[in-house]
Amino acid sequence: MAKVFWRRCTDLVSENGYDNELAYMKVLLDTLSMDRPTNVDLKKLGKKIKLLQRITRNVRRF
Repeated sequence: MAKVFWRRCTDLVSENGYDNELAYMKVLLDTLSMDRPTNVDLKKLGKKIKLLQRITRNVRRF
């Protein structure tokens, strides 16, 4: 089971250009059959995130 999990992660990275962390999260969600968050859910969660001041300043420049 673990070998299959990590193989799927590796395949997403090498064949589909995923970042390692995103491949891990995708395979984890797929394996656990968790519901995907909607854009509305993500926006609600994003409003709760407090960024460091310098990050906020840099984001505003872009």
